[in-house]
Amino acid sequence: MSNLVYDILEDQIKSEIDKNIRDKGIKIHDVSIDVDTNLNIKVVLVSNEWEFKNIS
Repeated sequence: MSNLVYDILEDQIKSEIDKNIRDKGIKIHDVSIDVDTNLNIKVVLVSNEWEFKNIS
């Protein structure tokens, strides 16, 4: 797949997950997609508190 397809898929995944977790104090840190023989999608979520502490 082309990079454009990956980018669109990542954006859609982020958008759908974000709609459901926005008000729970959790946000998406990273989404990665890997396609070798299978489609592998990795989503990393972090709490707003954890991110704030690690930035400070």
